[in-house]
Amino acid sequence: MWYTGDEHDEYGHITEDPVMRRRMYEKRMAKLKLAEEEIPEGRRYAVYGSDSPKVLLVGWGFVKGAALKALERLEGEGVRAAYFHIRMFLPFPKEALRKYVEEAEVAVAVEHSYSSQAALLASMLAGVSIDRHILKYTGRPIYVGELVEGVRRVLKGESRVVLDYGH
Repeated sequence: MWYTGDEHDEYGHITEDPVMRRRMYEKRMAKLKLAEEEIPEGRRYAVYGSDSPKVLLVGWGFVKGAALKALERLEGEGVRAAYFHIRMFLPFPKEALRKYVEEAEVAVAVEHSYSSQAALLASMLAGVSIDRHILKYTGRPIYVGELVEGVRRVLKGESRVVLDYGH
């Protein structure tokens, strides 16, 4: 069986040459190794909210806006909350995420995906188990009110909350 796929050489020309493909993959992997060594972990994430959260929301991308507003509402309700914003997936902020998840009482992945992909990566790359999820995969943004309600539901015992406001 022969699998093909497009690769490019150093000049950007398309090739299916297996020797070139291997060389280019190894070159990319070396870049990732260098990034792991050179990019400080503190540049790979940001944390907002309480220094000692009961609830740690973990997300990335445009979840951030709703998460930051949700922190304000949750604090107003007496819930200590923080948001761990993943800024880079490779290199992944594994040490920091591990620390914050271990210190929080409840860690919740907040994502625009069905399978909670960032939580899967956190498990794979950082050895962190985030087994509570607030997800929305309708193609619409997560709204602050539904996120706050999702956190309330998690705190009442639900492990997977699927949001659908605005469908």
